[in-house]
Amino acid sequence: MLPLPRLITLCLVAAAAAACTTDEQALDYTVSGGLAGQGDGTALSIDLHDGEVTQHAGGNTVHLVLAPAELAHLQQLVADAQFPTLAPEYHCSCSDMYVRAVEVRLGGAAHRVAVDDTAAVPSPLQSLLELLRALSVRAPAAP
Repeated sequence: MLPLPRLITLCLVAAAAAACTTDEQALDYTVSGGLAGQGDGTALSIDLHDGEVTQHAGGNTVHLVLAPAELAHLQQLVADAQFPTLAPEYHCSCSDMYVRAVEVRLGGAAHRVAVDDTAAVPSPLQSLLELLRALSVRAPAAP
């Protein structure tokens, strides 16, 4: 049996460790670059637990929630992309292209990938990029 002060110390350490672990599942998508180097203004944040999408554009913020089937599809595309195995950047031998960046945070680990518009990428990542592009177009512009 542990002495009481040692037991209390172990409990405090365990509680602190539990508080530091995260179950966060989120995705951020931004578009930069282009001819003027300013991107197209796209900035999406998606909570992969509940499907809440926040879009920031032109100083406005728009919120929407994905339908359960859309969220399940997005979660599957994120899983299929296998972010830990991807290169951090995919470039083309071109200039003035948009760069689409996706950062996924899963259980405390963050993985970021930046892709030039016409760069060759693994097909699961391409499918995810196409869905994110469609979501950014679908989010209504704030008045």
